[in-house]
Amino acid sequence: MLIKEILLKRINVKSSKKNLILTIDEENNTCVDCGKSSPTKVSINNGVIICEECSLKHEELGHSISFIKDIEEDFDEYLLNFIVFGSNSKFKRFLNTENVDPSLPTEKKYLTKACFFYRI
Repeated sequence: MLIKEILLKRINVKSSKKNLILTIDEENNTCVDCGKSSPTKVSINNGVIICEECSLKHEELGHSISFIKDIEEDFDEYLLNFIVFGSNSKFKRFLNTENVDPSLPTEKKYLTKACFFYRI
């Protein structure tokens, strides 16, 4: 999706930031790690949407690896941009490009050298 399209979508979405996050990328409607539908958390610095269960694993990694917020929380435009310009599909494509197995356990996948460079 082009940046122009993303920005237009941002302007046209009048409801919550949650709605924006879930509509900006179709794959944001499932947890990037386990595939569970209706994820409720975001990993800001990884730019991905995750479920409650996976968020607990992310929290164990620490904020510098995965900064977790509830999708319903009110967070500023700066943090929102991490998700808008990230997204689950972009993260999955990145893993594929870097030959990182997306089925790796959370504690291994997000500690790979590739994910270190992906993280914002």
